[in-house]
Amino acid sequence: MVASTGAGPKPLPHRTLTTSVLREAIAYCLTGKAQQAAFDVMRKMQHETGVDAAVRSFHRNLPKDLACDVLPAEAAVWKLKRGGRLVKLSARAVACLANHGLVDDKALQ
Repeated sequence: MVASTGAGPKPLPHRTLTTSVLREAIAYCLTGKAQQAAFDVMRKMQHETGVDAAVRSFHRNLPKDLACDVLPAEAAVWKLKRGGRLVKLSARAVACLANHGLVDDKALQ
């Protein structure tokens, strides 16, 4: 992928790797051509939304038993036993509760 964009050399098989081959590969990466190609890839990636969409889809499709009980749109990462009941909490819910003195860090699992 990197080589196909011109941002780097072709992959270097470890069996044929020598200091000379590695030196040439590094020298290529330092050329203006490689740096411009890497910059072009970066510009294209800045406009892609695939990762954001994938993360939203991942969270949207989490099993409901993994959702935070306070902020259901977020995944629970902490458990808290309160009055015999298990409460599932996201990191943001815990931060908010802790900021208001409503949860003790030591009680979290």
